Amino acid sequence: MSYRLNKTIGDLLVDLVDGQLDNTSTDLTLVGRNYKGYGEFFNENYIKLLENFSNSSAPGNPIQGQLWFDTSENRLKLYDGTTFKAAGGPTVSPSQPTNPVPGDLWIDDVNNQLYFYDGNEFTLAGPQYTSDQRKTGFEVQSVIDTVSTERTILKLFIGGTLVGVHADAQFKVDFSRAIPGYPQDPDDTAIPKRQLFKKGFNPVEKTYAFRGTADNALGLTDDSGASFTVANFMRTDQNTSTTGSIRIKNSAGLSIGVGDTEYGIIKIDPATFQTIIETQQDDRDINFRVRDGNQFKSALFIDSSTNSVGVFNNTPAYNLDVTGTGHFTSDVTIDGDLTVNGTTTEVNSVTLQVEDKNIELNIENGTPAGADAVANGGGITLRSTDGNKTFNWVLANTAWTSSENLDLVSGKTYKINGADVLSSTTLSSSVTSATGLTQIGTLVSIDIDDTNIDGTTITTSNTGLNIVSAADIAVNSVKITGVADPTLAQDAATKSYVDTQIDADNVGLALDITGFNDPFLPGANDGPYNDVAAVLESLYPASTKDGATAKVHCTNYSGISVTIAQADLEGVINDPKVSVAAPQSAGDANVTDTESVVSDVSVSGDLSATTTLTPARYTMTFTSNGATWTHTATANYV
Repeated sequence: MSYRLNKTIGDLLVDLVDGQLDNTSTDLTLVGRNYKGYGEFFNENYIKLLENFSNSSAPGNPIQGQLWFDTSENRLKLYDGTTFKAAGGPTVSPSQPTNPVPGDLWIDDVNNQLYFYDGNEFTLAGPQYTSDQRKTGFEVQSVIDTVSTERTILKLFIGGTLVGVHADAQFKVDFSRAIPGYPQDPDDTAIPKRQLFKKGFNPVEKTYAFRGTADNALGLTDDSGASFTVANFMRTDQNTSTTGSIRIKNSAGLSIGVGDTEYGIIKIDPATFQTIIETQQDDRDINFRVRDGNQFKSALFIDSSTNSVGVFNNTPAYNLDVTGTGHFTSDVTIDGDLTVNGTTTEVNSVTLQVEDKNIELNIENGTPAGADAVANGGGITLRSTDGNKTFNWVLANTAWTSSENLDLVSGKTYKINGADVLSSTTLSSSVTSATGLTQIGTLVSIDIDDTNIDGTTITTSNTGLNIVSAADIAVNSVKITGVADPTLAQDAATKSYVDTQIDADNVGLALDITGFNDPFLPGANDGPYNDVAAVLESLYPASTKDGATAKVHCTNYSGISVTIAQADLEGVINDPKVSVAAPQSAGDANVTDTESVVSDVSVSGDLSATTTLTPARYTMTFTSNGATWTHTATANYV
């Protein structure tokens, strides 16, 4: 009786015939009643269910509701009756998924955007810009200001570029916590400079502007909210006065004089836009003074008659005559000689440049101060609170000695006698010996005589590879592959070669075929070769002897007669005889003659006899095609 297998909803899936396997109705193997060896298929079905048909390709016979783990995407999928869909998480693809259901998520991996399906269509969840448009719009971020207060800001991006930041208060952010793309405060005195955020919108570029007219643009409003109209401002087309500062918007600038005589002007050169303080009368000096108590001091005095400038000196004797110390925060160029009349010269600069290509040390009055003993320890000392760094001549070593490592920039090498010895990546071929070397790092490849080792590959260029070991060579439970078939007695053999030789090895055996009759009795036609083939298959399955020939020596004892000598029977068979009277003739009724006849026979003891059995003999020949043994010939054996 067949099994009628139904789905959960009651539909018939398959009418499973007794003793048959069904592996086309579903991806499980369905086993019919009384199928021999059903346990393997039952257990494999459990395995498939446990691993959810784990494979890089979808199951070939899915049914609605079936799960499949897609190993190519490492994702669990569900068959909806038409196609396999992701069982959880969004679908990542360049195009919209087919047959979506409400709530499905789709990530467009071309534009890097997330969509959700609302039952009618996929709706964009974000971001609003595509990957080609780059980040565009507002982004909320929290920052920590210089007093450790967390601030919430709103950043505006266009095409991946930060264009401005909205802030609800004024604060600064340290350089270590700076927002990328936002400028530092140029007026900040801290080093490094910090970022300044003012209340409102702070554009990255000052040219960034909001177009249109705002309500407060009809008047001006200060930080306190006070509004000012036209009446509150000075006129530029007539005389006026102010309690505030004055800005002159023409290059003629500000003229100062006595009466109608003009003595000085502060103006802008219209050609170079230089700010100029200029005297208007011949041989008139300029004196910048500062107040010191009840007195005034000439901080800067320019003597027009002598072309001299005095700093805190109103009678300069040189073109620049400074009374007191001097300090320059930028470059100083001296075209003439420099004479320092002091005991110590300190150069507190980041970079010291000397035009002369040779700096001489240990010089006294233009000549060496002494021999090597006097020069001992001379050189360069870099001071540090963590310990001085030195590069000095040491007499005991007769060499320049550095207290620190030497680090050459990329592309430079260490040389000896003008030849490259060592670079950042190469030890020169001129170095031919490294007798103290005990360890090297990971090598990409290495050439040793005619042998090259590159990664996991050993290559010889001219000859074979000989491995000479003083003990056994151990392989850590891995296979040796790529071995050629052996040709010599001591060559290694592969499993494939050994299997092939065993399969091709011929079979020989002797078999008593007495009583065999399929398809013929022994001695008739080719004899019972089917019976013999069955015995041969049980001993040497044809699947393991592909291409082999089997010779079977057959013996048959059917129909053989056994001859036993009378002498061998006399000792074990009792044949008592009795006398029977028989008339001699019709007239001699009273005359009898005694005859001996055999009475009941009895056997006593064991029969012991010697005989020779001579069976019929045949030779049957079979060949294997890897599936069955085929009878090819039967010959009488003489």
